[in-house]
Amino acid sequence: MASPIPIPFFGRGAELAALEERCASPGLTIVKGPPRIGKTRLLTHFVERSKVAGSRRVGMAEAGEAAGDVLLRAIKDAYDHWMKDGGVVAEVRSIAAQMEGKWITTAGVAFGKALAGFGGPAKDLVKAAFAALEEAKRMAEAGGVQLTRLTSEEARDLLAVLAEGAGAPVVVVLNQWEEGQDLGKDTATLRTFLGNQGEWPACHVLLHLRDPRFPRDRNQEAGGLAAQLREFPTAGTLKIGHLDFETDTDAYDELIGWLIEHFPAFAATDGSDYLSDLALEEIGGNPAVLSEWAHASEADRASLARLGEIAADARAMRYPELRVLYRRLLDEVNADPARLPILEVAVLAAVLPLPVDAGEQASLLPAVLGAAEDHALDRLESDGLLRPEGGPRLSLGHPSRREAAARCVLGLNERQEAMDGGLAPGFKPYLRRAVARVIPALVDLHTAVAWGALDESLLPAAATLAASAGLVQAAGSGGFAAALCAAAGALFPDGAKHAALEGAAAAVAGANPAARLVVAVGLNNAIAESGADTTRADKLLGELRSLAGAHPGDAAVREQLAKGLFNAFNHSEPNSARADGLLGELRSLAGAHPGDAAVRENLARGLFNASYNSERNSARADELLGELRSLAGAHPGDAAVREQLAMGLFNAFCRSERNSARADGLLGELRSLAEAHPGEAALRERLARGLSNAIFHSGADTARADRLLGELRSLPGAHPGDAPVREALATGLFNAFHESEANSARADGLLGELRSLAEDHPGDAAVRERLATGLFNAFNNSERNSARADGLLGELRSLAGSHPGDAAVREPLAKGLNNAIFHSGADSARADGLLGELRSLSERFPGEAAVRELLATGLLNAFTLSEANSARADGFVGELRSLSEAFPGEAAFRGLLARGLGVSMYHAVGAGDVGRAAGLAEELVLLRDAVEAQPELDGLFRQTFEEAVRLAGEKGDEAARARLLAASEALFGE
Repeated sequence: MASPIPIPFFGRGAELAALEERCASPGLTIVKGPPRIGKTRLLTHFVERSKVAGSRRVGMAEAGEAAGDVLLRAIKDAYDHWMKDGGVVAEVRSIAAQMEGKWITTAGVAFGKALAGFGGPAKDLVKAAFAALEEAKRMAEAGGVQLTRLTSEEARDLLAVLAEGAGAPVVVVLNQWEEGQDLGKDTATLRTFLGNQGEWPACHVLLHLRDPRFPRDRNQEAGGLAAQLREFPTAGTLKIGHLDFETDTDAYDELIGWLIEHFPAFAATDGSDYLSDLALEEIGGNPAVLSEWAHASEADRASLARLGEIAADARAMRYPELRVLYRRLLDEVNADPARLPILEVAVLAAVLPLPVDAGEQASLLPAVLGAAEDHALDRLESDGLLRPEGGPRLSLGHPSRREAAARCVLGLNERQEAMDGGLAPGFKPYLRRAVARVIPALVDLHTAVAWGALDESLLPAAATLAASAGLVQAAGSGGFAAALCAAAGALFPDGAKHAALEGAAAAVAGANPAARLVVAVGLNNAIAESGADTTRADKLLGELRSLAGAHPGDAAVREQLAKGLFNAFNHSEPNSARADGLLGELRSLAGAHPGDAAVRENLARGLFNASYNSERNSARADELLGELRSLAGAHPGDAAVREQLAMGLFNAFCRSERNSARADGLLGELRSLAEAHPGEAALRERLARGLSNAIFHSGADTARADRLLGELRSLPGAHPGDAPVREALATGLFNAFHESEANSARADGLLGELRSLAEDHPGDAAVRERLATGLFNAFNNSERNSARADGLLGELRSLAGSHPGDAAVREPLAKGLNNAIFHSGADSARADGLLGELRSLSERFPGEAAVRELLATGLLNAFTLSEANSARADGFVGELRSLSEAFPGEAAFRGLLARGLGVSMYHAVGAGDVGRAAGLAEELVLLRDAVEAQPELDGLFRQTFEEAVRLAGEKGDEAARARLLAASEALFGE
């Protein structure tokens, strides 16, 4: 196959303008259209143009069965674009310092750590930061190893840094989204983004969506999920159709010039309207035709007849040359078995799920190419079954071309049986051989150390193995290959169903350590995911025991067994006998391998969890805590065991509040542990939290509270960079302040100290939240001193204004505004001003239900204070009604509206307006669930209805009386 001719970017002016307009504001645009219509070309051109213009930060990634998290990859690409030079590193560090306290997600912590220790060029910072993120996310809380996807909160944090530093909107492009590994998770994240845009930085997502070709096409699922996203007001669709050469004169002139330059068959086009018309007719505005013509041979480019045939195949998305190529390869191998290596490469190029990234493909190429010789690979290049070096080597071009090649090999689609030429049965034995060779070889590329450490080089092979489970099944392979694929699938959330892991220990007998470890990690993860299904967990645990027993010297496998025992124990709480047995097995394993720190750590975690779950049995809890003490004492250099002991002491201290002598003893033990190991932040944090809790329980004993507070103050002083300790100090100050309401001077002093702490650490969200709560409480206690109350409310406003991304500060402000409305009394002007502020908050942050609910409460409070002004009161009820209609799933709105309608009905009865009372009664019937959810108002509602019925009877208004009786029966059953 000849080298392809570069194709200019023709037309698409209207589509580019639409993308520019959509990306000017936050939201999502689904770029959809049929296969090969030019969606990817359009998005790629838009990205390149945006990067050159510098008007926005753009990142693009391609989804795929083995491509990993497409959103994470797109964000990483945007970071790569931003950090072009070393000067950016200082800027990123500055932003990181400002956002330190906000970074409570895994993404923030990992990114912050990478920044703190980084001294290289900007281009390497991106790799370091995202590698740290991957590493941080691989350890699940239950002890399983998970190559997890970005959570919505982590995506938000990473985008926030990017938007802040770039000073420009961010656009992420999810190309070929329909090919993603987990569309459900992707959709959930995007729904969170679209539903809470007030909390997210300015970002627009462009999502590529290919229209399904067949009723059973996988794209049907993607289309259904995309429809969910289109429900949001900031989501839209851009449909891509054929190129318009008829009316776009610039595109037409450029096309004709391209044809004249590269296609002898159209050389006379400049003097022939016939040839121009013929070219337009053959192309039909379909970019697929241009792509296939660009790949045509020199002879074909000189023949109008051949170009016509190629165009017809392109429009129908037929690839007849593939059938010819694969038939020829199959015939050659049948005639000469020595040709098998090249056939295997051709087969794997068509069917093996591979990362789309060229670098990741390069790491897997040795396994795929096997023993194929260079001259044979050159031939596959010329046939278009491999791409030249330097790009995605195993790409067959457009995904639809790879699908056609897969049909030739697998015969997957019955409706396309005529297209695959009936080759699949002939390929079956060769496919099985290729799969059996390449699957183990993918693991052989990585040493046991690499798999054990789960470094970044694991991801391509793991993703490929996980995505190959279906291929292994189609090839009829089982045993070792099936076990490896299932185990790798278990590394990902919602991965393989693990059926192939039963019998895995026997399948990897004699395999290398790397393969054993893949299976061991997969078994452990599968146990963690089994939850309460003890039957499945026991089967998988049996496999792990067998694997570890067969390889007693393999510490990495033994570690996975320890984790598996811990995971199974963790899900056995209701079954104490089972839990005790598993914990006993962990003890035995640790006893048999006293030098194995990984096993010991899992035993310590098990002892801590068992102690935590024994709250009602204090004797057992104390016994387990004693065992933890002994374990830590026997291994004084083991920080991981010591951390579990500190957690156990802290929990025991929290349970001992009523026994002050015992509580003081446990706190003293925590103190001694932290003092003996001053460099261990985990111990210091538990001590700080213990001191904070002790302050809370000091009550009116201010001398004790002050003594504890002094100790707590000294901790962050000695460790100014320790955010958890600082948070504990803020909590301790708040607790002491809360107990000092009767002593205003003391309370003011503590609140002042909270202010100073927040000012010294403006990026610490936890400290800021405590200050905001303290200001609200102080405001609440200042009702009789309006000047002081106004000052505190003003301080809350300033705090929220300085930190617009902090919902934890905004909620106390909204509470303060609501309470101020309640205390406005007859001052309607003041109430209106405060209510306007609440409205503005709700409008600016539409994703915050707490603020919305406080607005609704404020409206009800303002309504209650407007009894004398019926028009004003009706306005507030109308606004409540609108809120309830806009958010039908939020029960709080329905409850508040029901209260408002009940009071309105009460006043209507008092005014003698039975017709209005009947209308309100009927509206209350529609809110029956909200009425029933407020039993404390049942008497008021019933009395109001009774008065309304009686009044209607007195007035002789039988129609109103009948309506009221019907509503009463519907609401109260009487």
